[in-house]
Amino acid sequence: MMKASLIIWISRRLPNRYAIHWERRHIDGSIYRWDNTPHESHRHIPTFPHHFHEKHDNIVKPYSYPGNIEEAVKEALRYAKEKMRKTYHKNRRAFIFQPS
Repeated sequence: MMKASLIIWISRRLPNRYAIHWERRHIDGSIYRWDNTPHESHRHIPTFPHHFHEKHDNIVKPYSYPGNIEEAVKEALRYAKEKMRKTYHKNRRAFIFQPS
C-alpha cells in the first residue's frame, strides 16, 4: 500500500519557526513543504523567510504566511485535499473500462 505522511514541526527553541511537510515520495516522488527556515539561497523570494517547496526540494516559491501556525496548517490541509482530489479523479478516469 502506498503511503504519504504529513509532519507539522514547531520549534521549541526558535520563536515562530515552523515547517509543514507533506511527504509523497513513495507515491509519486514528490514533497510539499511550507516553512520559514532562512536559507541564504532563498533570500530572493519576496516572502523570505517564508517559502513553499512544490514537488521537490529545489522548486521553491513564495508563501504568504497567514500569521499563525493554525491557519498555516489549515491552508496546507486544504492544499493537500485539493491535490489528492485532482489526482484521484485523474487516475479514476484512466481506469474506467470503455467497452468497444
